[in-house]
Amino acid sequence: MERQVVEMSELDQLVQDELGKIESAKDFGVALWCQEPDKSGANWNAYLRRIACNGSSDTRWWDVVPKLRAEFNLNDQ
Repeated sequence: MERQVVEMSELDQLVQDELGKIESAKDFGVALWCQEPDKSGANWNAYLRRIACNGSSDTRWWDVVPKLRAEFNLNDQ
């Protein structure tokens, strides 16, 4: 599957939207950065950190970054 190319602001919104499907996106700190393509072909990465714990043991948020890295690349222009 070919990745769709998006701008950083759109990628940030995509991450927020995916988090919002699982838990409140405001409960997370998100850092995104552009990088040279890795062996998977993704040219970006992210770090998600839960900043507000609601006591949930739901760890589906860990899957957000790998899922989006497989679907999207950043516009490197």
